[in-house]
Amino acid sequence: MGTGFHGRGYASEAGRAAQAWFDATQAKLTACLIAPANIPSLRLAERLGYREVDRFVPQGRDPARKIVALVRDCGGA
Repeated sequence: MGTGFHGRGYASEAGRAAQAWFDATQAKLTACLIAPANIPSLRLAERLGYREVDRFVPQGRDPARKIVALVRDCGGA
């Protein structure tokens, strides 16, 4: 998303819409993989109900480039 659109709630709206779809299709869990330096995305994920479960380095990647794994229970069957 272009910087001119940051802070307008578009990502929150899209996230809530995606969650509604996952909830309606009875997915059990959804996940986010976010770079630790991407603080706005981490905050948004937390607001949407995600919780951090791990930090890891993808195989074959620079060890300095960790990824934050977050999950959300969708309450599905």
